[in-house]
Amino acid sequence: PLLRRACASVDLLTVRDTGSKARLEAAGVDRDIQVVPDTAVLIDDVLTAPDRAAAAERLRVAGVLPPPGTPFVAVHASFSAPGTLAELAGALEEVRSRHPQLEVVLVEIGPTHGDAATLRSLARQLTRTVRTAADPTLLEVAAILEAAEVVVASSFHAMLVASALGTRTVGFLQSSHRPAKLVDLSRALDREAWLVDRPSMVATALEAALAGEGPADPDLVARMARASRAHLDHLTDVLLRAEPRTVDLDERTAAHGHLVDRLAVAAAREQRLREDLQVVDTHLRGARSAARTWEAAFWRLEARTADAGDDRPVLDVGAIEATELEEEPYRWGLVGPVFAPEAAAGLARTFPLDEAEERQGTDGRRSWSYRVRCLLPMDRSTPVRPHALDPLWRQLADDLAGPAYRRALSRATGVDVAPLHLEANLFSYGPGAFQEPHLDLPEKVVTHLLWVNEDGEAEYGGCLRILRSRDPEDLHRELLPTLGWSALLVRSPESWHSVTPVTAAAPMDRRALVATFHRPGSVSTMWGEAPD
Repeated sequence: PLLRRACASVDLLTVRDTGSKARLEAAGVDRDIQVVPDTAVLIDDVLTAPDRAAAAERLRVAGVLPPPGTPFVAVHASFSAPGTLAELAGALEEVRSRHPQLEVVLVEIGPTHGDAATLRSLARQLTRTVRTAADPTLLEVAAILEAAEVVVASSFHAMLVASALGTRTVGFLQSSHRPAKLVDLSRALDREAWLVDRPSMVATALEAALAGEGPADPDLVARMARASRAHLDHLTDVLLRAEPRTVDLDERTAAHGHLVDRLAVAAAREQRLREDLQVVDTHLRGARSAARTWEAAFWRLEARTADAGDDRPVLDVGAIEATELEEEPYRWGLVGPVFAPEAAAGLARTFPLDEAEERQGTDGRRSWSYRVRCLLPMDRSTPVRPHALDPLWRQLADDLAGPAYRRALSRATGVDVAPLHLEANLFSYGPGAFQEPHLDLPEKVVTHLLWVNEDGEAEYGGCLRILRSRDPEDLHRELLPTLGWSALLVRSPESWHSVTPVTAAAPMDRRALVATFHRPGSVSTMWGEAPD
């Protein structure tokens, strides 16, 4: 009703994409709705080339931009979930591993969108130093977008302005955003191939753009600019022809004053609620911390008293410590057996899937269809829902959280995992699930994959492939998911691996425990925050 009322008396109603027009029509707006180009395409009319060049030079002197001749990618993201930023960081790291001279400049285009915090989080996930344009002026934004080799963004205006200034762009969609405006823009510029479905797909498109592919067609940009100027001319005509409307300013002022008073009361109430919430949040955090401490103590005591004399480790850390990693095509190793036969059979028989979450999807690199249950949340020593775990699994969780496991892994991999944050999840992959060749995200330093399959025949799929490159057929070694055995992977720019599809004939899902050591400060890409 508000939309219909607001649009009822306007003389000109325009939107910049078909999605907006469709939403107005769905709301019952019965007016002529015109789709017109966004006038930011006329950036050159407002912020001139000499002004942009001078701004770029000032930014180089200030160290915001690299020196002349050093290529850089301008990157922007808004309203991005932790998983989105992790995917974007992984894609940028993948490209930078092949282009050591390439720099990254993070551009805070929208301060009201929380860009500063978003891009700080992205910067923490990148292993090499990046430059940041903090709270830039519009002129500085235009100068950066023009000087970049490629602009990578989820921002409509970043993509439009860069295209208008002749810079190649790679846009990416986010699941939380309505994509209509970005899709319409890419169609208008005939650049649909340069708008990827997920941030993880940025790497391939960025490589091609850096090689000179995909520049915006200047004729299409010029056509959009002409349409935008025609729209402004039309707007001018409408304003000049419009009948002046009389307004009772006293009445309007009184109405506004009434609203301001109500808003002031609401703001004061909101502030009091925020203060109360802060107190509650402080108490809640303390209570959660105390609960975790008491829960850990309880289950350790339970493990010692319930099965007196049978609290021996389930995990054979000696087998891990004795492993010599392969050096080709990167550092990896087949480790096993890591469980005694009886323990392995017991773990497989009691594999916990209580309250496991169903996950399905694809990101262009891999497809997945699995159930997942957290065993150890990020940087925690107490398992999730320990009361639902068999004693063997509780003991295994203790083994993974203990110092002996970290010492063994450090000796086997040559990586000091002591300061790293461990997360352990349980996966059950159904028929058709697979993972195409990929690199683990840069915050994942060491991954230990432990198979808990009762049947690991190669004909049923689910095999881990150690690859020499992105090519799925560039095979170095294929590992069967054999009960009690495991694989160690040390993340590097060359650590390509994949998982073959699980066949429909497989007698059971492919089941595995994945223990991953992350850089401090990492957020779980599986759960966002640690599950309760």
